Amino acid sequence: MQVSTVDTVQDTFETHSEKNMQRFTAAVATVVACLLPTLAIGVLTTARGMTQILLYIGGFTALFAIGLMILAKDTSTVQIFTATAAYVLPIAQDAPLKGCYFG
Repeated sequence: MQVSTVDTVQDTFETHSEKNMQRFTAAVATVVACLLPTLAIGVLTTARGMTQILLYIGGFTALFAIGLMILAKDTSTVQIFTATAAYVLPIAQDAPLKGCYFG
């Protein structure tokens, strides 16, 4: 007996519920959001000079805001701005401690 290729192809597909996929996406987004500040601080330790520090802070802040806009579609602009400000504040406060002095 010969098996048709359509039956063979259909047997290889797996189906997942939308709820499970949303849970998985939310879990990945949460892990990335939690690791992003640590990654930003780690990268900031390699910066040489205030210009590079500001570029790194701006880049990570933009990455954070874009991630919020993509993953949290029901979020208002005010909420994204507030979350971004809360995200960047601790990073920006630690940046001058690296030894970059004004003067």
